[in-house]
Amino acid sequence: MVQLRSRKTTEGMQTMHKALKLDSGAEMLNDVAYEMAEADTNLEEALDYSRRSIKEVEERSQRVDFQNIQQADLQLPLTIIIVLTGTHWVGSTSRLVIWRGRKVT
Repeated sequence: MVQLRSRKTTEGMQTMHKALKLDSGAEMLNDVAYEMAEADTNLEEALDYSRRSIKEVEERSQRVDFQNIQQADLQLPLTIIIVLTGTHWVGSTSRLVIWRGRKVT
């Protein structure tokens, strides 16, 4: 993340992809998408990661067994808020870049 913020885009993206190989869950997808949007790089890919994080959380929420609530299930509402907020930010950043007439890369 530090690499992306210091404009070492290639190294930063390599680190992000390694992180996703270790953990491709909704939270990591959301974090990586946010960092990419903050660094104003690979915005289409960031938006894809963000959308994937929402899909995963939606699927997870559909599997909750309300007769047998687990601790992880109690964290789900917060996770949903986090990924929706992240997706809104990444999507807004992507649209802003397109609106300014810059190429989305």
